[in-house]
Amino acid sequence: MKSTRSRDTWLAIITILGCWLIGTAFNFTKAFHIDDPTYVRIAQWIAHHPLQPLSGLIPYNNQLTPIYELNQPALYPYLMALTGSIFSWSELSMHSLMSIFSLLAIVGMYRLSLRHCPARPLLPTALLALSPGFIVNQNTMMDIPQLALWLWFFVAITHDRLPDTRRYLFSALLLSCALLMKYTSLVLAPILLIDILRAKNSKYLLFLAIPAATIAAWSLFNMHDYGGVHLLTRSSSGAGHWDRHLKMVLFTLAILPAICPLISVAILHKCCQPNQPLIKLLWCIAAGVSALWIALVTVCELSGISD
Repeated sequence: MKSTRSRDTWLAIITILGCWLIGTAFNFTKAFHIDDPTYVRIAQWIAHHPLQPLSGLIPYNNQLTPIYELNQPALYPYLMALTGSIFSWSELSMHSLMSIFSLLAIVGMYRLSLRHCPARPLLPTALLALSPGFIVNQNTMMDIPQLALWLWFFVAITHDRLPDTRRYLFSALLLSCALLMKYTSLVLAPILLIDILRAKNSKYLLFLAIPAATIAAWSLFNMHDYGGVHLLTRSSSGAGHWDRHLKMVLFTLAILPAICPLISVAILHKCCQPNQPLIKLLWCIAAGVSALWIALVTVCELSGISD
């Protein structure tokens, strides 16, 4: 029994490290592209003006734009500023920072899978880590760091072996960090609230003060920085943009099978009866398309076409 458990542990470690090394290898020497240069410039401004992170002017859309008009808060640019100041501003240095969050995301997925898919926890872990949506999105942007924080938020809030006090404390702290990574992490707040209400202990509601205080402190810092509240004054905030957000949600749902082809195949296989001939045919077609998609992404990454 002990030898089996030890073997499973080593298999998990080797698989997780293998997935992480594959993803890191794709991203390690990748050139800055898309919005990467913008975030590097923001981090360079913060490195010289740490108390005024949003006041700088950077080239964006062919004009000088105040940083406070861009969408994201400054937690990750602060980490980039620290990394760049100590090491360098090269792709290698910035992508090394990203690889830390990639590993955190993979380990977080494995921890969740141990609880919700205990028979085969490495399968969903590999499906995430080796999906094109994960590998290609590393870059220097904030999607993978946010994903890592989200996954660990769910690890904390579903951890049944922790006392409720520590469980809600860790969840609230992770939510606070996620809010400073991307404001879309606000969607986690109702989850924390609902879980606290299910505990039927009103004293746990105090933990909601942690993310609330984080946003309040960040907003007060914004007032000192440039005289506004960043969450409310970004160029993309406001009711007039709800139609664009809805279109983005619908578009994301439409392309989800392309972003995560392996997950789509797994869902198809799980939800249908694989013994039926038609289902077998559809499953084979989906698997073939998924394999072709991954091969194309791999060729593009290796040849530098995506840059």
